[in-house]
Order: sequence, then structure tokens, then C-alpha cells
Amino acid sequence: LGFTLCHEHLYHKAYTSYFVTKPLDNKYVHLNSTPVTNENLWYTAYHPHTHEDNLDLTSVEVQNAIEQELKFFKTNGGNSMVEVTTFGTDLTRLAEFSRKSDVNIIGSTGFYVHQAFSESIRSKSIENLYDIMKNEFILGVNGIKPGVIGELGSCWPIDSFEKNVLIAAARLQNELKLPVIIHPGRHSEAPFEIIRIFSEAG
Repeated sequence: LGFTLCHEHLYHKAYTSYFVTKPLDNKYVHLNSTPVTNENLWYTAYHPHTHEDNLDLTSVEVQNAIEQELKFFKTNGGNSMVEVTTFGTDLTRLAEFSRKSDVNIIGSTGFYVHQAFSESIRSKSIENLYDIMKNEFILGVNGIKPGVIGELGSCWPIDSFEKNVLIAAARLQNELKLPVIIHPGRHSEAPFEIIRIFSEAG
């Protein structure tokens, strides 16, 4: 692996609802639907999870910039990156990034916070979630296999879907001996609750 960045996001399209439960109420709220520019970068810096353009990494311009950043990383001694997006990701695109930049990119499988998924996903059983993740490791996606589980997201209090994901991931980790990456809820008790769930799952 060499010099490795262990938590990166190279390709995804997220939405404000994933991160912010209520609409932001301030006199600049109209900036949320504008492109990121030098003039409004101050707003993006303070409201990265509501500025819609900032949450979309799929445009040609952004993807070209990321490709250049990967090449810069390689030129300056970097070897590997762990890409931890678990919604709207594209393993084929990550493989293309890797070929063009000569950076090892380790993709992931799993599920982020419950807001990031449809009801059809959130209603799946622990066994279904386990099978989805395991199949990606065993069969791959277009022949490309991930290398880590996560980033698994949780809110506070933890949602039942998020708990089921943790249990499924713990079982899969036990079986395949894979690393798991977790983003705990924003509460001091959240990491301990996650450890408890993982421990009880074996």
C-alpha cells in the first residue's frame, strides 16, 4: 500500500437530506442552489452539507479535477487511497481513476446513514444486507471487488436500519476478516453504542 490516505470520497452524488434533518434558515439560504464559485466559497466552507453543488462529485469538471489531484498525489509520494463512499458510488469509475493515476484505490461496500437510502433498502433484513455486501466481495461489480466494509454511518440515536447494517457487517467481518470503517453519530455515547452492537454480534 505504501503511503495511504485512509478516508477519501472520489465519486458520489449526495443530498442535503443525508446530513441535515431540517432546512437551513438564514438570509443566504438561496446560495444552497447556486454553483460553487470563488465569490461564494465562504458560504460553502461554513455550510458544506447544504450547498448542493458541493455535494455532487459527478460532473465532468469535478471528475477531471479529482483525476489531476490523484496524479499530484502520486507524483508527491502517494501510493494508495481508501474510497469509503457507500451510496451513489461507481467501482468501475474508481478503477479508471486508478489506471490513469497509477494510485491504488481500495473501494468499499456497505450502507451509510438511513437517510441516504430508499425504503426498499431500509426495510431489508440483516440477512439481506449481509448477502448484498458479501456478494460484492465474492462476485464483484463488473468484475471489480471492494476491499473494505464502510463507511457505515450512524445517527444519534441510532436508527434500526443502521443497527441492522452494523450487525450484518460484524458477521461479514468475522467470516471474511475484512476491515470495517464506521462514522458514528455526533454524540459522545455513539461510539460506545456501536462497540456494544458489534460485540453482541460477535
